[in-house]
Amino acid sequence: MAYFREERLARLLGRVRVVIFDMDGLIVDNESLQFEATNKVLSPYKIKLTTDDWIKKCLGRRAKEFFRDIVSENSISLKEGLEDLVERKNRYYQQLVSRRIDDIVRPGVVEFIDFLYRRYKLALATCAGRIETEAVIGKRGLGIMDKFEVIIMGDEVEYPKPDPQIYKLVADKMKISPSSCLVLEDTAIGVEAARGAGMFVVAVPNRYTKNQDFSRANYVVTDLTPEARIINLK
Repeated sequence: MAYFREERLARLLGRVRVVIFDMDGLIVDNESLQFEATNKVLSPYKIKLTTDDWIKKCLGRRAKEFFRDIVSENSISLKEGLEDLVERKNRYYQQLVSRRIDDIVRPGVVEFIDFLYRRYKLALATCAGRIETEAVIGKRGLGIMDKFEVIIMGDEVEYPKPDPQIYKLVADKMKISPSSCLVLEDTAIGVEAARGAGMFVVAVPNRYTKNQDFSRANYVVTDLTPEARIINLK
């Protein structure tokens, strides 16, 4: 039984044994909530990021990294440690997600995970930390955490995407060849990381990433519904 009506996607899915999901922007369209939470904790320092700032400086990166850059660029004298700033952002973000989870889940993704769970091994590879990850896929979120055999979060790797370390670690933990893995990503740096690990990649851009260069992806698709279409964003 095929999930996708598009034959090329169905054939690609038939070539792999493991499907690896990114989370932010891929499972949930949550970038606006991350953006809101970040500006919330920066407001006492009279800093307000624009959407363009978010896309260029923060999208797809670990919070500690982009906060460090923002603090440095704006010569901010923090009243708290950098870790505390990140923690406050994460707690506020968690509150936002719990209130809006049904509104931010991307079309078809939960149904696709349910379909795959009975047929493939699943993994999650995200730059998010534990609080953010549990907010989205834990019991108070989508309730799908137990569907993933392996979950690797951003604080478990030394080198963030586009470095392939996180995807290589997934393959190692699952004792599977990278060539037997399909990665689903929403950002160009995520695609680069997966390709660097020797895996197949399908890009599913969102409103923030639709103008990125996805030329290294095997396919770029509209969504993860059975009716997903292959698109060319160039």
